[in-house]
Amino acid sequence: MDRHFRHILAGTMLILIALCNLPAQSSSAQTAAPVVKGMVLVEGGSFKMGVRNSTNTDEAAHDVTVSSFYICDHEVTVGEFRAYMEDLAGLKTEAEYDGSGYVFRDGTWVKDAQASWKNPGFAQTDEHPVTMVTWMDAIEYCNYLSIMEGLDPVYDIDISLDLKLEVKADLSKNGYRLPTEAEWEFAARGGILSKQYTYIGSNNMDAVSWFKKNSGDTTNPVRQKMPNELGLYDMGGNVYEWCHDWYEPYKAEPAKDPAGPVSGKYRVLRGGSWNSLPNELRPTTRAQGSPHYAASNIGFRLARSCGTVTAQPQTPKAGSAAPGPGSAGSAGIASLKGMVPMTRVEGGTFVMGSDSGEANEKPAHTVTVSTFLIGTYEITVAQFAKFVEVTGYVTVAEKGRGGYVYENGKWVLKKDATWRKPYLVQTPQDPVVLICPEDAMHFCNALSEAEGLDPVYRITESTISADLSKNGYRLPTEAEWEFAARGGLKSKGFLYAGSSDLSEVGWYSANSNKSTQPVGTRKPNELGIYDMSGNVWEWCQDRYAPYTTEAQINPLGWSQEHKKVLRGGAWILGPSYARVYKRLSEEDDVTDYTFGFRIVRRP
Repeated sequence: MDRHFRHILAGTMLILIALCNLPAQSSSAQTAAPVVKGMVLVEGGSFKMGVRNSTNTDEAAHDVTVSSFYICDHEVTVGEFRAYMEDLAGLKTEAEYDGSGYVFRDGTWVKDAQASWKNPGFAQTDEHPVTMVTWMDAIEYCNYLSIMEGLDPVYDIDISLDLKLEVKADLSKNGYRLPTEAEWEFAARGGILSKQYTYIGSNNMDAVSWFKKNSGDTTNPVRQKMPNELGLYDMGGNVYEWCHDWYEPYKAEPAKDPAGPVSGKYRVLRGGSWNSLPNELRPTTRAQGSPHYAASNIGFRLARSCGTVTAQPQTPKAGSAAPGPGSAGSAGIASLKGMVPMTRVEGGTFVMGSDSGEANEKPAHTVTVSTFLIGTYEITVAQFAKFVEVTGYVTVAEKGRGGYVYENGKWVLKKDATWRKPYLVQTPQDPVVLICPEDAMHFCNALSEAEGLDPVYRITESTISADLSKNGYRLPTEAEWEFAARGGLKSKGFLYAGSSDLSEVGWYSANSNKSTQPVGTRKPNELGIYDMSGNVWEWCQDRYAPYTTEAQINPLGWSQEHKKVLRGGAWILGPSYARVYKRLSEEDDVTDYTFGFRIVRRP
């Protein structure tokens, strides 16, 4: 009997036995069934799939229309897959069953009988994308999740009378599945929000992808790079992702919701991996593999059709964890874990301010700051939306205060201006705006809770206090902000954050097209931090106070005023506002469509 037949038969029987042994559920328990967090609705549309003017039929451009569908914002993680494997005790992946997994060793791919999703040949945590899973392993996982959540399973895995393995799929069903190749490319390109980037989410591959140059020859935790226009992470690099389709060369005819041929030898793989060269990270690059092939650079991502639930949900066996984003058994606020990429800033001493600057930038004075971590990017619309989705938080602007926008040469208060309605055209990858410090502090506390850190802020209906000795997320002090913007210990003395040519590193009035722009799309500064000059003003922890001449260690500005410091300049303003020592202050309950934030924490 074929080894793949034996494995799939055994796996299918284990799933059926486990599900049959689940206790009966009351209707109230059914509504509490596990739900995969991070599923993003991709509005349907038409696009040119493949490469225009290509002579390679493997990538030849052709017109494709896809219907709306859901796709997960992250690749399935080790933690999520572990929860599934532990719930179905005794289940083995194909690589575990027959020792057929491949690892990259000494510059070549070799079969390793000990390799598996638990042992891919490099260190990993529950936040890394799972690897060493075959196409068959992936669809079994999809069916399991569908049954657990009361959705209709897409895949029918059967054994024919002549003992051949048959997989039939009904993509009209609403259960979890692999994305079709067309869905995958449409989502990778940014769907109807596409900005036609060379890579997936940016023209700067370092900002969005883990690949051969920057990966360290290993996978990296999901959602550490910037997402694409739809808020999807790691679609370029980290791991190749299985698609639903059998591979075949493209046809020239227009197609609607194509799902590949009905049979074939190889299944499609997309996206490139930690071991890939830049050309493999394009949204159009195709790869293929046997549905029984497992390697340490291959994983998968979940998708779903937009359908109607007809089945009843189940629950995992007692003592096991329901799959969720980030780590095994996580749900709710825990899904925020690892959402914000951070850059380490080694502590040091520098001269803060400028004696040649404006009055509030003087006098220049010596400041020492301790080591800290700072957000590599400004907090994006997608990240803030996920926080709101999980917590139900309502911003100060949304409670009726609104915010300011610039109209006809003056700033005008718009009562309906909020981060959801910023009076700008934004993508999920743009920095969130119309945020005040209280909003940012709630975001910080939620992220601290998600990662098991001690929240910095104590927030009541009437007061907010902060304990900066705690290790949770917070706003940067003004000194930390300027030290990081200048490049820390690697500073080259630039006027702006990363260059003396603002157009290289920042979005401002001359290049922003009168709006915010996706974070990470200009060059970073000496520390690899993006957008510290331009794009949006960033709130700091300090209350505004004049400088003094005294040398200071870890200063925190304080005064009787309720004005807080903002730093960095904005998309609507000229170069002078983007200087690394430029200071602005504003009442802490006021916001406008140039105000955003970035976060820090202790190491």
